[in-house]
Amino acid sequence: MELLESFFGVIGDLTWGWALVPFLVVLGVFFTIISGFVQFKYFIRMFRVLSSRNQSGDPNTITAREALLLSVGGRVGGGAVGSGVHWSTARAHTKVD
Repeated sequence: MELLESFFGVIGDLTWGWALVPFLVVLGVFFTIISGFVQFKYFIRMFRVLSSRNQSGDPNTITAREALLLSVGGRVGGGAVGSGVHWSTARAHTKVD
C-alpha cells in the first residue's frame, strides 16, 4: 500500500509541480500542429460570424452570438454570471403580450 501511495505521490508532484506548465505548452503546440493551426485559420471568421445578423427571414431564429451566450450561460451554471447571461438572453426572446 505504501508503494502505491509513494508512486501516486510522485505522479501528483510531477503533474501539479514545476513540470505542469512545460507539459501543457508542449501539448498545446502538439494539438495546434495536428489540427492544422485551426485557431489561427478561423480567428477572423469567428468575429465575422459572431457579429453577423440573422440571414433567414424567420423571426424565431437566434443569431450566432445569442447561441454562444446561451451556451456559456448554461455551462457556467446557476452562479451570478451564468444566471445573468441566461435570464438576460431569455428575456430578450420572450414576448409578453
